[in-house]
Amino acid sequence: MMTMRNNTKFLVLFIFLLGIFGGLRAEETMGDLRAILDAQKGNDCVIDIPKGTYVLDLKDGKGPYVFSYRKNVKIKGNGSTIICNFQNQAFSFDHCENMTFSDLTIDYDPVCSTQGTILSMSADAKTLQVEIHEGYPMINPETEQDRVHIFDKDTRELVWDFYTNQITDPIKFLDGRKIEINLAMPKPRVYEVGDYIVFNNIPKGYKGHCMILNYCKNMTMSNVTMYDSPQFHFAEHYCENTHYYRCVIDRRKNDPRFPIDRLRPGIADGIHSKHATIGPTIEECTILYTNDDPIAINGNFYPVSSVDADYKQLYVLTRDGSLGDFMLKQNENLVVVSNNGVRRGEAKANRVRFSTPPTSAEVKKCLSYFRDIKDTRYINKAVIQFSDEEWEKVKTVAPGDVLYSTDRLGSGFKVINCTIGHVPGRGILIKSVNGKIQNNRITNTGAGAIIIGPEFNWMEAGLSENLEISGNYIETCMWRQNLKRSQCAAISVVLEASNGDLGRAGGLRNIIIHRNTIKDCPMPCVFLNGIDGGYFYKNTIEPATWMRDHGQNFLIPNTKPYVTKYVSNIITDEDPLTSIDEVKSTGEQEILIDASGRVSLKGHQGEPVKMRIFDMVGKQISEDDFTELSTVSLNELGQGIYIIHLICNNRNFSKKYSVF
Repeated sequence: MMTMRNNTKFLVLFIFLLGIFGGLRAEETMGDLRAILDAQKGNDCVIDIPKGTYVLDLKDGKGPYVFSYRKNVKIKGNGSTIICNFQNQAFSFDHCENMTFSDLTIDYDPVCSTQGTILSMSADAKTLQVEIHEGYPMINPETEQDRVHIFDKDTRELVWDFYTNQITDPIKFLDGRKIEINLAMPKPRVYEVGDYIVFNNIPKGYKGHCMILNYCKNMTMSNVTMYDSPQFHFAEHYCENTHYYRCVIDRRKNDPRFPIDRLRPGIADGIHSKHATIGPTIEECTILYTNDDPIAINGNFYPVSSVDADYKQLYVLTRDGSLGDFMLKQNENLVVVSNNGVRRGEAKANRVRFSTPPTSAEVKKCLSYFRDIKDTRYINKAVIQFSDEEWEKVKTVAPGDVLYSTDRLGSGFKVINCTIGHVPGRGILIKSVNGKIQNNRITNTGAGAIIIGPEFNWMEAGLSENLEISGNYIETCMWRQNLKRSQCAAISVVLEASNGDLGRAGGLRNIIIHRNTIKDCPMPCVFLNGIDGGYFYKNTIEPATWMRDHGQNFLIPNTKPYVTKYVSNIITDEDPLTSIDEVKSTGEQEILIDASGRVSLKGHQGEPVKMRIFDMVGKQISEDDFTELSTVSLNELGQGIYIIHLICNNRNFSKKYSVF
C-alpha cells in the first residue's frame, strides 16, 4: 500500500502540475511523466498515472525510464497518453518480477517515420521527386533511410511486388517541402505518381526499441497501445513467462498534428522475444502495419570454429561481450546441428568459459561454412567442455556446425486469438519449441503468414518441435515479388540448413497443423520440409488465382496447394487406410460420437457392437464391446488421428477421428 508520506508527496506534485496547466481539461493536461513516476518510487503495490497526456523527456541523451529489481507492482496508466519527445527508448524493465504495466498509449513527437507524395519519377522509377506531407518532419541526411516503403494512394495499403528499399545517394532539397531521392532498388510499373512514400525518421546509427524487458519474470503488458517506435515496439531478452494481453500496435488515425493520416507505426518488429526460458503468451493482441515481423520468438545459434576431441571440448564464436549474456550454459540441454541441418546430438556441458578472442582469420574461416551470413561481428570465443558420457552424444561435431540451448528458445509460448497483418514481411515467425499458434487472424502479409524454421543467416535458433498450429484464418498473404526462397508459402515449416540446402527429415519434429483456413494466397499455400512426425488434418485451402514463384531456387512447385519435401511420418486426412485390411471406408455417417467421447451406432441400438480403435499406422490401441454406448471414451485418447472401426451384424463401419 502507498504510505502517507508518499501520498502527500504525490498529491503536492499533482496539484503543482495542475496549477501549471489549469486552463486545460484533466485529460489534456501536459505533465512530466518522470516526475509523476519518481514521486511514487517507494510505492510497493500500485503506481498510478492519473488520466492525462504526459511527456516523457528523452532529449539531450536522457535514457528510458527504468524499473529495476521491482516486484509485485502494478503500474496503472488509467487511459493516459505518453508522448516521447525524442526517438529513443521509452521504458526499460530490468530484473523485475510479477509486475503489470497497463492501460496507456505510447506515441512519439517527433514521429519515427515521415512521409510524402510522389510528384514525379524517372522512366526507370529510380529518381523520385517527393513532397513531404504537411506537419511531418522533413527528411534529412542525418536520419537512417534503410526502410523505405510505398503505399497505394487510394487503398493506403503497401504496393504489391515491392519490399523494403533504401536511399543511398545524397538527398537533393528542392523548394518548399520538396526533395529528390534515388531508390537503391527501383521497380518500374509497381508504384506511380501520386502514391505515398514513407521514410525512417530516427537518428543515424541508432537502433533503440520502445520498450525492453531484460531478465524479467511473470510480467504482464495489458492494454498497452503503441503508435510508434524507433525499432521494435516490445523487445524482451532472457525473460520468463511474459503475458502480452490485448496490446495494440497500429498506425494512428485522426492525429491532429497531421492532415494526412500516418501510414505505419514504428520501423521494425512488433513483439520480439529472444532467449526466453519460458516463452511469452501473446493473447488477443492487434499488430498491424508494422515495418517488419509482428511477432518473432527465437534464440541464438553459435558457430563452431574448432573441436578438441582429446579434451572433449569445442570452441564457438559469439557476439556477446560477457559470459553472463552468452546463451550456452552449464548443465543446460545443448543441441548440435550439422552444416547440412542434421541434429548430431544433444548433451549438457559441465563447463563453459570464455577463451582468448578469435583472430579475424578464425572468424573468416568459420563463417565461410555459412551461406549469406548477415552479421560477422564476432568478438569472443567460448569453450564448451563435456564429461566423457555427454561427449559421446555429440562427438561427431565439426567446424561449421552450430550449437543452441533448448532452455533459451521461448519454450511453451502461445500466440492465440491475435489480429495480425498489413505488413511487408512475415506475420508470425517462430523458432521455438513446445508452443501453440491458435485462432489468429493473419491477413495481407507480403511474405508468409506463419513461418516455422531456423534462420542460420541471422544465427536465430532453433529447430522447432512439438508445435500446434490450429484454427488460424489466413488471407491474401505472399503478395511480394517472387522471393525464390524456401519460405515460400502462407504456412511454411522449413529447415533451410546453414549450407543453403533444404534439410532432410528429422531436424524439425512433431508439427501438428489442423483446422486452419487459407484463402487467396498463391500456391503452394502450405510447404512442409525437414519434419519427422506430425499431422496435417482438416485444413481448408482456397488458393489465389494470381501466381508467384516464391520457391524457385529450391525447385518447389507452385501448382499444388500443399507441398512437402523431405518429410516423414506426416499423417494427413488424405492418407488411405491401406495399413488396416479389414477397415472399410463405409458407414461413416452412422458412427455417432457424443460430447463425452462415447461411441454409438445409429439405427443399431440394442444390438451387440464390437469397437476397435487403430492409430494411423494400423496399430490397434483399444477394444470395446457394447450395445448402446461404448464404455471406452475417445476423449481419453492422446493427441492424434485415429480410425474408429465398428462391427455389427457382420457389417463394417469406420471413420477417422481426430483428437487435438
